[in-house]
Amino acid sequence: MRTPEPVVLQGQHVRLEPLTHDHIPDLLVAAQNDEVWTWMPVQRPQTEQDVRRLVEAPPRHPGGAGGGGGPAAGPPPQRDRGRARAGGGGGGAG
Repeated sequence: MRTPEPVVLQGQHVRLEPLTHDHIPDLLVAAQNDEVWTWMPVQRPQTEQDVRRLVEAPPRHPGGAGGGGGPAAGPPPQRDRGRARAGGGGGGAG
């Protein structure tokens, strides 16, 4: 079975793209809202190195696909097309 190729999904207001190391600085900025982390299975990242660890090895949780544990669920990074910066998936423009 072949591994699917990464794709970019572009809409009128949002662009969804595969997570890369290029996103790390913007993700750190977006991660500074403590409310976002209330129900997350990991601590809020404090440094770019913390974000790098999350990018390279997403947290796993017991409820993953197949019951054997999988990546933690959550929205993919989104880029505000007007600013071309990564942002969160809920409530704001990112």
